[in-house]
Amino acid sequence: MTSLNVGNKSYAKPNSAHADLQEDLCTYLSKRVSPPWIALQEMDLGLRGNNARWTGSVQRADVFAIRWTSPLRIHIYEVKVSRADFKGDSKWEGYLKHCHLFFFVTPNGMIERDEIPEGAGWVEASKRGKSFPTRLTGALNHNYTPSEDQWFAITKKQATYGG
Repeated sequence: MTSLNVGNKSYAKPNSAHADLQEDLCTYLSKRVSPPWIALQEMDLGLRGNNARWTGSVQRADVFAIRWTSPLRIHIYEVKVSRADFKGDSKWEGYLKHCHLFFFVTPNGMIERDEIPEGAGWVEASKRGKSFPTRLTGALNHNYTPSEDQWFAITKKQATYGG
């Protein structure tokens, strides 16, 4: 992330390559995969503030994807656009309790298959970023069931931002 200075305040400005890859993945999942997925960007995995009903993490998924067909599947995609960011990621294991499958998403040629940690999957963008072949499928979390609060957060996100 870089910063954007406005007056006396500094705001985080998303990395363009990261934002582009994230947007391309959402378009791919929602328009080019059959059946289509609902793909939400920057999905909070816990409610912020003093909501006593939520006891989970407040991590944010780069892409949170839902397949409504049977069986229901929820995937989390963590976008990495540099080797340093990929190598330095220490939060990915926290995502596992919020999905059926977790994937790292990288540009073409950035990493090798043997660099993916055990339990994680890997999706590599094509050279043009228009397709996202799965290079490695992670461990399926059979015990994951979205909570009522998580469904509420998903519905609110979709209704407010349209994904």
